[in-house]
Amino acid sequence: MQSTLVVSANKENAKEYIDEFCKSQKIHPIDISINYFEKMIGIEDVRNIRKKIFLRPFKSKTKINVIEAYQGITIESQNALLKILEEPPKNTIIIIAVTKIGLILPTILSR
Repeated sequence: MQSTLVVSANKENAKEYIDEFCKSQKIHPIDISINYFEKMIGIEDVRNIRKKIFLRPFKSKTKINVIEAYQGITIESQNALLKILEEPPKNTIIIIAVTKIGLILPTILSR
């Protein structure tokens, strides 16, 4: 459906923006999946995210999958995410939240 990148040095501001976006899209809270990581996102983390992304929404027409990459995301992981970002499921919005735009590869930014 669509992918969005949220860049903010302030994580609380990013969270508020994402919350407002979810409300504006009328997404039921059960259809919002937040993937938070305490370390840099690795390839195994992306595999787990993929499993969630292809699930159907429960109560809304669309679901949102938030990937909080505040600790960073490896180049290999970004390349693995690229396929999902190029062809996301039609009922899914993917949001990637980072503190600096420089953490994201140009190929991800172009999607």
